[in-house]
Amino acid sequence: MKTKFLLLIVLLLQTALALAIKVEGTVLDEMKQPVIGATVQVKGAASGTITDLNGKFTLKVDRVKEDILVVSYVGYKTVKVAAGNNPFLSVILKEDQEILDEIVVVGYGTKRKGSIAAAVTTIGTEDIARTTSSTVSGALVGKIAGITTRQKSGQPGSGTSIQIRNMGTPLFVIDGIIKDEAQFNNLDVNDIENISILKDGAAAIYGVKAANGVVLVTTKNGSKNQKAAVTLDFNYSWQSWTSYPRMLNAYEWQYANYMKEANLGTLSVSPDVARAELEKWRTGYYNPETGEDYRGFDWRDNYVSNAAPQSYIHANLSGGGNKTTYYLSISNIDQDAVFKDYNFQRTNIQSNFNIDIS
Repeated sequence: MKTKFLLLIVLLLQTALALAIKVEGTVLDEMKQPVIGATVQVKGAASGTITDLNGKFTLKVDRVKEDILVVSYVGYKTVKVAAGNNPFLSVILKEDQEILDEIVVVGYGTKRKGSIAAAVTTIGTEDIARTTSSTVSGALVGKIAGITTRQKSGQPGSGTSIQIRNMGTPLFVIDGIIKDEAQFNNLDVNDIENISILKDGAAAIYGVKAANGVVLVTTKNGSKNQKAAVTLDFNYSWQSWTSYPRMLNAYEWQYANYMKEANLGTLSVSPDVARAELEKWRTGYYNPETGEDYRGFDWRDNYVSNAAPQSYIHANLSGGGNKTTYYLSISNIDQDAVFKDYNFQRTNIQSNFNIDIS
């Protein structure tokens, strides 16, 4: 019996090894140069690897499932290849021109993203608007490399402190005009086209005011020869604490204090009096005639909401002709806090008109 069991294990191991095959390959660019650090991953699985200094990789795949390998690298189009029974694969990555040709605001002008050599990070409208934050700074949290964010208050409408490389408050420039942090946070996230973060030498064009870096904001505009288009966004959500510690009630708090005094030998009353008083706290004894009141008060239940609602609505109209473009928007946000009687409301009206008078 034992021999049969061992034979069964050996057969299962051989079958498993036969199903898994090792695939090797290289990842090259269009100039036949190796792409270093490209990600090679099995589609739908957690297994993967990266290419070495020669653009080579080695990965085990499932022969039966006919795994698909997904090869990707920043600035290049993602390629999917079937592993099959090929022992060696050669993958060619092509540049993603849509990414490289993206226009980035830099100082007093614009450049193609692929031609920027300075320390500039850009985030577009899709990533900015994908949030329920009531402030722009809150919408940037975790989305841009090189910036540090600190939430100083949980009060509705409070902004997040932004620092570039921990150098202090940066310079905020909105549509070419220097503004302060409060005006930056009062923008509606759906009215922003893109935000560029200028770091180090890239911010030098703004002089000494930009010693801590620059946050450049470009708001939305219409397009020439575009028919009038109306966009409506609406969101309704609830906010709540993920966890809250269970607090002592009046009886438990008084019991803990008596126990402390008893352990220290400083009990101010006799044990019988302490027991009688604890019983009153436990039952919530109340006598309006004598004024004795041993009722507890649940502060959390009376001052904290289990779910604080937040509503947001935004509508805009955009379009343009041969020599004009326009963008009009109006929005409103209404945010409550888990603590009752705290509320934040803001209404934004934005209008951008461009007229070519030549």
